[in-house]
Amino acid sequence: MNIKKSYIPYITIGVVLLLMIIILLISVVGDKKGPTITVGYTDMVYVPGMDVNKLLEGVSAFDKKDGDVSNSLLIDSVVVNEEEGNAKVIYAAKDKSGNITFAYKVIKYSVDGALPVEPDDEDPTQTPTQKPTQKPTQAPTDAPTQAPTQAPTQAPTGNVGEKPVIILKETSVTVKKGGKLPKTLLWYVKDITDDKDDRNDIFTRIYIDGMTSYDLNTVGTYKLYYYTKDTDNNYSDKVLFEIIVVE
Repeated sequence: MNIKKSYIPYITIGVVLLLMIIILLISVVGDKKGPTITVGYTDMVYVPGMDVNKLLEGVSAFDKKDGDVSNSLLIDSVVVNEEEGNAKVIYAAKDKSGNITFAYKVIKYSVDGALPVEPDDEDPTQTPTQKPTQKPTQAPTDAPTQAPTQAPTQAPTGNVGEKPVIILKETSVTVKKGGKLPKTLLWYVKDITDDKDDRNDIFTRIYIDGMTSYDLNTVGTYKLYYYTKDTDNNYSDKVLFEIIVVE
C-alpha cells in the first residue's frame, strides 16, 4: 500500500503537466481560419467613381467562431479590364481574431454606365424614314479641365466620447505602371485606438475613400483616405495615403 501511495504524487504531476500542454497548444493554435465571403449576384455594372456601397450589396461574410461578420466587409481593390469590358471586385473581411479573408467576383464594366444595346427583332431591311437634319457644330468649351486635388481631411463628428485614431504603417506606395500593389490596402493599417471600443471590434469598421478612383495602368498620384468610427458614431480624422504610379 505504501508503494502504491508513493506513485500518486507523480501521477498527479503528470496529469497537471498534460493539461498544461493541452492549454498551451490551444493558445498557440487558436483561431487561424478567416471568415467565408459570399460575393452575391454578379448582374451589376462597375462605373468609375460610383458609390462603393453599391458593390457591397448582396455580399456577406460569416465566421465559424464569430458568426456574421458582414459589418467588417470592405472592397480591397477593383481591377478593370477595358479590353474585355469587365472588372474584378476584390472583397476583404476580418474576424475578431484578426484573420483576413479575400474573395472576388467579375462584373461588367462601363466608362459611363451605358452598355451595348442588343439588336431588336425589327426587319433588318427596314431603314429609318427620317434622319437628323442638324448636328452640333461646336462642343462646349467651358468644361472643367482639372479635377479637385484635395479631399476633406476630417470625417463627420460623432455623438459622445472621444473620436478614434487610425494609424498607418506607411503613407504612400510607389507602383510601376501596369503593376500591382505590393500589399493589400488593409495591410497598411498599423493600429486603431479608441477610448471605449475594443481594437479588434473597431478594426472591422475601416473605411477607405477613393478606392474606385486610382488606376494602376495610368501614371499619376492617387489619394486615398482611411478612417473609422466607433459604436458612438464618432469618426476618426481621415488619414491620407497616396498611390504613386510611375513609368
